[in-house]
Amino acid sequence: MTSPLLNRLTLCVGSAGFAIAAALTFAHTSNVPLPCGGGSGCEQVAHDPSSQFLGVPISGFGMLAYAFVVALAFLRSSGIGHSKYRFNLLLGTFVSGAGLLTSIGLLAYSMLHIHATCAWCIASGTMMLASTLLHTLLLRAPVEESPSIKAVSTMGWCTPPVLVVAAIAIVGPHTRHDIGLGSVRLDLASYDDIAQNAHLLGSESAPITIAEFGDLMCPACREMHQRVLRFREKFPSKVSILFNHFPLTKEAGHELSKPAAIMSERLDKLHFWTFIGQVYESETKPSEADLKAIFKSNSVGNLRTEEQARASVKAEMDLGEQYGVKQTPTYILFINHKAIAVATSTNLAQELSRPEFKAVIQGPAKPSLTP
Repeated sequence: MTSPLLNRLTLCVGSAGFAIAAALTFAHTSNVPLPCGGGSGCEQVAHDPSSQFLGVPISGFGMLAYAFVVALAFLRSSGIGHSKYRFNLLLGTFVSGAGLLTSIGLLAYSMLHIHATCAWCIASGTMMLASTLLHTLLLRAPVEESPSIKAVSTMGWCTPPVLVVAAIAIVGPHTRHDIGLGSVRLDLASYDDIAQNAHLLGSESAPITIAEFGDLMCPACREMHQRVLRFREKFPSKVSILFNHFPLTKEAGHELSKPAAIMSERLDKLHFWTFIGQVYESETKPSEADLKAIFKSNSVGNLRTEEQARASVKAEMDLGEQYGVKQTPTYILFINHKAIAVATSTNLAQELSRPEFKAVIQGPAKPSLTP
């Protein structure tokens, strides 16, 4: 391939990488999950402390690296002369190579320590690999004299990959959750069935009930836990919470979900809520030793047997499967014990803002889940 073509491909790859890093940064700072192949690996990685450096998302540094690569490619396309051309290439090769090594290191860490992988992070690493290979080929290719590329022509190589990534990032979350919610049989949802094994926080007579099917190892559940509690505290006489275990035992990174659920079910009502609160509020994903320590600190009074706790978890999982629950958290919203709506982490606030819920709350302000 000729050097002008290789350079244009570098523009395309760099632009795609910048768009991917920008999507990751936006998702990290706004708590809006990206589509992740049907799993929650992206959210697990995003919520791990290793995803930040000095309080800045790692993907933010990736954005800067890709912007630098694109700027260098643009300069080469604009004609910078033979004296600066090779230095420009060496600089681009160094930045791409450093980005590739960083991506490999982060991928290894996520697999070995977080036990999850992020499809977007892998895509970003792939773009860094492509950029490194293209720069290597450019270093070996003879410099060909070619007319400078106009800005409009340059944008033609940069725009398509950016638009593709943006479309996936914008449409993907809605598609993902539409699929997840579409499987839930709201017509089958019964307050009495859910309350039979679930743990109630608040009054049974509260007009609004948020019934959650949650996983104690789920990053989105962790993110939403305090928000839902604060919403109930804002309207204590109007809102109650029912928590049902729905451990995603078949997903990577959720190996401790069911053991954690069984531990919580052995505790009394007060210490149940303390247990799940401490699990969700852990700075890092709890290990088995961490879970045992939290369980021990809450083992007060008469404990249920492990067999009884295991039976309760199974009953809650069976009920979730009967209703068509596929992901966590899934919320079934009741008004006066009648199922009205179903939601996930991304649209719970929107559902609670529907007229029927606002009428029950009887407040002029729009109900919201404050971060």
